[in-house]
Amino acid sequence: MQRACEVLGDDRSGFAAAVQAARDADVAVVVVAGRSGLLRPVTVGEANDATNLDLTGWCAARAD
Repeated sequence: MQRACEVLGDDRSGFAAAVQAARDADVAVVVVAGRSGLLRPVTVGEANDATNLDLTGWCAARAD
């Protein structure tokens, strides 16, 4: 398993290795998600409702 990045933040240091691991694999399971909860930092949760189902941050670039 190779993690590209954390849910929140701008650190993309693991992105290239994750892309290469996916290219080298017969099957790749790509997981993109938000972080739900009561206390920040979260992307959705109590008092922080999502207004659409778009991926947050640069998550869409991970699965592209």
